[in-house]
Amino acid sequence: MDSEKIKMVLSPNETRLYNLLSRSNLRTNLPAHTEGVMYQYYTERSSSDYKILNTESGKATIRYHIKIKGILEESSSPDLVTHSKLKKIQTAGEKELEDDISALLKKIHKSGLDPFGWGLHYGARHFNNDTEMEVWKDLYAGLDFQVEADVNIKYSGLIK
Repeated sequence: MDSEKIKMVLSPNETRLYNLLSRSNLRTNLPAHTEGVMYQYYTERSSSDYKILNTESGKATIRYHIKIKGILEESSSPDLVTHSKLKKIQTAGEKELEDDISALLKKIHKSGLDPFGWGLHYGARHFNNDTEMEVWKDLYAGLDFQVEADVNIKYSGLIK
């Protein structure tokens, strides 16, 4: 919402990703697709943080770092999950999560909203009452995003 009306509606999956970015230890299931097989992992622990980088050059980048520890819960394949396959699932989960979160951040940026408080974060670290928010508005227009996900999945059995 902006100050007057609803400006954007998130899908259920986008809402889950928004909650993953804005809360720690979100309990949810996330997908990982690899070798034509869909896996689901349950997040036991999760955290995310961000930094605003390169503001001196007139262009800002927000770098998100997401950490997830989870348990493999579901598979569309009857095959046994080996250690090497588990590593592939983790890598696929990281890539899928990075792509989905990047798409969400770009959608939020395109709407002109700031539900994560990036502008407040910038203003708190670049104190100049006369110009800090005007500088932020200029930086916001050309904002870039980098997303790095660390997914650590352990295997404790599977439900088919």
